[in-house]
Amino acid sequence: MKKILVCALAAVALTFTSCDQTKKAPAPTEGTEVVEAPDFTSALKDALDKKDAASIQTAIEAAQAEIDKLQASGKLDQAKEALKSLQAWLTENAETVKSVVGDNAVVAGLLDKVSAINVDSIAVPAAVADAAETVEDVKAKAAEVQEAVEDVKAAAEDVKAAAEDVKEAAKDAKDKVDAAKDLLKKN
Repeated sequence: MKKILVCALAAVALTFTSCDQTKKAPAPTEGTEVVEAPDFTSALKDALDKKDAASIQTAIEAAQAEIDKLQASGKLDQAKEALKSLQAWLTENAETVKSVVGDNAVVAGLLDKVSAINVDSIAVPAAVADAAETVEDVKAKAAEVQEAVEDVKAAAEDVKAAAEDVKEAAKDAKDKVDAAKDLLKKN
């Protein structure tokens, strides 16, 4: 599967290098940033023109891999724009794609999966890692607190035992004082 993915990524990379280079990105205005997302539609259009379900599958998988790569590298705006572009193309060409894909359940499932991805679900992986780290820190602190609670319970038991010992010693002292009083009364 990884070999197919690598080949698909290579195909997408070649497609990007062969794309029309005359298109210029709009110049950013002050306070705005232009986000350029990869364009997967050329590879998909070529696969659709060939009427090859396997090429469509490869192009979609390559697009997904590129979107995941953008997300993992923290380029969320580009990942979101790429996903929107991919979903828009799939929506616009749904009937043609379905006619080419036919009964290929793998490609049909892949199309459904990509179409169902919520663009807003693309999040910063670092934030997820930070949250996991925070959870681990909280677990460690909770373990420390539990240990401290156990220490306090043990200390309370020690205090209780010491109080019993003091009561016993006081009773013994009282008994001795009473015995001494009785002895003095007899003399």
